[in-house]
Amino acid sequence: MSAFWSIVCAQLINRATRRRTLTEFGRTYHERCRAILTEAHAADALAADQVHAGCKHPTWRAVST
Repeated sequence: MSAFWSIVCAQLINRATRRRTLTEFGRTYHERCRAILTEAHAADALAADQVHAGCKHPTWRAVST
């Protein structure tokens, strides 16, 4: 995690003895990452629909989480 923090150059998590919470930046970063993943899944689904529509034997399909 420290290697990731050095790349991001910001603290994402506040650590206490028994509790961890996201910093304001961490919350914003998480929201943006989730939006990117949502868009990527939508693009995969679109591609999979297109492949399945034009191919009798599709070689792959989108994976959803």
